[in-house]
Amino acid sequence: MSTLRTTIDDVSPLIDYQPVDGWLQKNSTTDSIGANYYADTFTRATQLGASASFTFNGTSITIYGGKSPNHGNYTIDVDGEKQDASGFSSTNEYQVPIYSVDGLNHSTHTVTITDTQYAFVDIDYLTWTSDISSTGSGAVSQLYVDDTDDSFHYLPSSAWSTNIPDSSKFSNGSAVSIYGTVGPSNGPFSVKLDGLPDTTYQGSKTTYATQTLLFYASNLGYSDHSIVITSTEDADLEIDYALIHMVDESISPSSPPVGPDSTGSSGNNIGNSVGKASLTPAAIVGVVGGVVTIAGLLIALCVSGI
Repeated sequence: MSTLRTTIDDVSPLIDYQPVDGWLQKNSTTDSIGANYYADTFTRATQLGASASFTFNGTSITIYGGKSPNHGNYTIDVDGEKQDASGFSSTNEYQVPIYSVDGLNHSTHTVTITDTQYAFVDIDYLTWTSDISSTGSGAVSQLYVDDTDDSFHYLPSSAWSTNIPDSSKFSNGSAVSIYGTVGPSNGPFSVKLDGLPDTTYQGSKTTYATQTLLFYASNLGYSDHSIVITSTEDADLEIDYALIHMVDESISPSSPPVGPDSTGSSGNNIGNSVGKASLTPAAIVGVVGGVVTIAGLLIALCVSGI
């Protein structure tokens, strides 16, 4: 079994905070304690009943946050099974697990954390594990594809500030991650994977953050796939790069994967920079664009396997 561990910061659009006014997104500029959190940001529940949900395809997940004398009780719901927990601590603690579970069936799961007391609940970042290949046990490598690489294509090209060729090709992968930005001028966008219903995400955040995971899909299988990302309001949508995750049966799982960050983490922590990848022609036509601003435009990424 080949697995991939992925980390996202609290500002990722993949985390659904409800209601929006029940959460306060903070950073080291707006709150001095922000520097104690991962990537200098955290999101705090300030309303009884405020919830944060995250849906993932994997076998384990850990939610990190903060604990202190002014933090209170919350519930964790995983696929309908609830349990109570508390963020209270006699001393201030940062970047500590506030919930963790493993041994889940490799399928789609939804975890929801809900504030059940008139006290704070902080979310810092999440880490989860996905099975990339159910049949092999090779190393999971990742191909870093920057927005300037000719694997990217703008639709329509005249609307983008960076010129990208009209076609592209790169190796097949078992999972794909798309990174970009979130911030005050960003807005909502929808993502369609293959023929599945659209999923909407919110890119508007108090803090402008780069290299943030905007979309992730795993266990894709070696067949043709397509991803379409659409800006749904007159607001910014910025795409930076993609990571194509692959399993190489000829490499031991202990070998380090290729790419800017072997864990697939985000939150302004890209790791070592990597030059353009050497791509093999196994078709991906279609796109994501570079860090540019668009409004009401469509981005399509088509992933094709062997």
